[in-house]
Amino acid sequence: MATIESLLRTDFKAVDKRDEVHSVFGWLTGDTKKVPLIVDDGKPIGILNERALMSRHLDQKAKVESFTVTTRGLPLTATLEQAAARMREFRAARLPVEDARGKLAGYVTSIDVSRAQAQGNGGRAADLCLPVRSLEEKQTLGDALHAFTQEYVDFLPVTNGGGKITGVLPRSAVLRMGLDSNAGKGRRDAGGEKLHYLDDAVGGFMDDAPVMLPAAASFDALLKTLEQSGYAIVQRENGGGILGVVTPETLMRAAPK
Repeated sequence: MATIESLLRTDFKAVDKRDEVHSVFGWLTGDTKKVPLIVDDGKPIGILNERALMSRHLDQKAKVESFTVTTRGLPLTATLEQAAARMREFRAARLPVEDARGKLAGYVTSIDVSRAQAQGNGGRAADLCLPVRSLEEKQTLGDALHAFTQEYVDFLPVTNGGGKITGVLPRSAVLRMGLDSNAGKGRRDAGGEKLHYLDDAVGGFMDDAPVMLPAAASFDALLKTLEQSGYAIVQRENGGGILGVVTPETLMRAAPK
């Protein structure tokens, strides 16, 4: 039976649970690619809870432990099915892996596990998308902040108010503004008074070239898109709006067909 050992990735940063949360900000904002994995005495204890970090008053000196989804590391001998089941349980895009001594060895991703499980027969994009709310360009980052605390995806579609998708807002954009604001950075008016980022319109922070896929897109095409962009907005057939969003976190919502 196939195991996860051949899927192990090692581009990670071990973050002690007692470290201050600002130590993971670079990854949250996209400034570094190394994945933070939470450890205690070198042993993996969980993954970062990004939804919990969507706070209006985030204390940068708070301990990482307060923003950790606790899950033990998978052993290198874990099967693909065991890894997939754990990912479904925690709605996780990745999970830590431990070696025979119980120390952090790396991590596996839902994309790699899904590809190995499906072996070219994983269904369509429509089967794995998650219905999500859309934002309007004129809504504020405060509205977006609230939406992201309710949703399990890292990207939300943005419309022009008439139903047409004009962009996508990444969670990282809201996090970056929040972190800058809490650090005393950000825009100021002519008198030097700090402007509140939550009042800014979503349209000024969205990516205006959203990644779209048709509902009938193949599983292989979907995985390639997720590897490149981190998400895909799935369109209904015949231009009938959108079905939802697929991200690495949603891949394990159902077992491959």
